[in-house]
Amino acid sequence: MGHEPGPQARRGLDARLSRHLHEACRTAAPGDGWCVLTADVASIAVRFNSWRQRDAAPVPESPLPYAAVVWTLAAAARWAVR
Repeated sequence: MGHEPGPQARRGLDARLSRHLHEACRTAAPGDGWCVLTADVASIAVRFNSWRQRDAAPVPESPLPYAAVVWTLAAAARWAVR
């Protein structure tokens, strides 16, 4: 106790979550392509976030940079639709 788990622990948790999401699609919504697509996107996002944090334990982060990116993308999408 008192030590940080290694990167393999985080990768293992990511893989476990992905398996659970896909299993939920198979049991609750068999044949639902949207469920599988959503599980795939969520799994990729979780894995990307772990990679971004170097597979270490998460630390508190400010949401402001992410909010700025979302706002910028939304503004660009709105401008592109015109």
